[in-house]
Amino acid sequence: MDQILRGIVASNHPENVKKSLVQQLVPKTSNNVPEDQNRSIFEIGTQWMTEENSQFLNETGRLLLTTWAKRQKDVFQKYFTEGFLLSFLAEREKLSVSFIDYLRTSLDLAQHTPQIFSLYTVVRHRAHIWVEKNLNTDFCAAVARLLIEYSHCWPVGENLLHFNLSLINALSETELPKTSKEEMKSCIQNGAVIGALLNKMWMKNQALVFPVLTEIFKIVSRVGRNPSVALACVVQHFSTDTIESATSLVAANPSVSDESLALSLSRMINWLSWPGAKKVDKWITGFLKALASAKKHSILISVTLKEVAQVSLFPLKIVITLFVF
Repeated sequence: MDQILRGIVASNHPENVKKSLVQQLVPKTSNNVPEDQNRSIFEIGTQWMTEENSQFLNETGRLLLTTWAKRQKDVFQKYFTEGFLLSFLAEREKLSVSFIDYLRTSLDLAQHTPQIFSLYTVVRHRAHIWVEKNLNTDFCAAVARLLIEYSHCWPVGENLLHFNLSLINALSETELPKTSKEEMKSCIQNGAVIGALLNKMWMKNQALVFPVLTEIFKIVSRVGRNPSVALACVVQHFSTDTIESATSLVAANPSVSDESLALSLSRMINWLSWPGAKKVDKWITGFLKALASAKKHSILISVTLKEVAQVSLFPLKIVITLFVF
């Protein structure tokens, strides 16, 4: 059976025909198959699903794995174990999006089995390391989708904080695609998924909010390359009270230089260019008021003149605030 499947995939038929052949073949042959043959099928499905550069193999592998596992649940339980997962991870220094998708699929197939919580534990102790090693937004969004579905896999303690900060830094380094609308749409969706996970974590762990805000300010006030406007998809999840408190605290802090404050305000204004940005006007307005209260009028004037070209993008409330201060 495994040789037949490999032969189909390696054939010269169109991809849709090959998928159809696999789809027809699997249900007809999945009963009364020796256990070693079953394991071979799961190995093929795993190999195809974790292939990095072939959407066709990924989709065919998912089709094979899910169809076969649902008909051979007992064998799949023996195959996809904590030991298997640990061994699989040990062989790979850097994980891919396709692996995270494979993991999501396998955890779904392993639901209500004796080993499910040990599998969750493997992910829980490693998810923060995965994103620290790979700040690519596609990868981080794949991990975020996994953890949105399986909250038992959330890191805990300091690891949870490190995980949050890594995602914030990943967004700050996100390069917006310029090649196609589809890539831009995917980038926006990735940002939304990461923001949704972080928001869920903050709702259950309020202690994360302050260090995350501190990291965001550190990023937007840093001299050098401008951070990505993708940060806008995260800052929208803070409450208005938190925004006002954070901006007031920063503006009144004597250890923060005027240069850092000016950079921060300019980069907040840049957040307006993120498609579908929400609450950015509240961040800008809050910061403008905080700077005015702290008598930082020179910053208000310099940033206003510098960013005058973007005034057309400002909500009316911000424009009024600019003229008032």
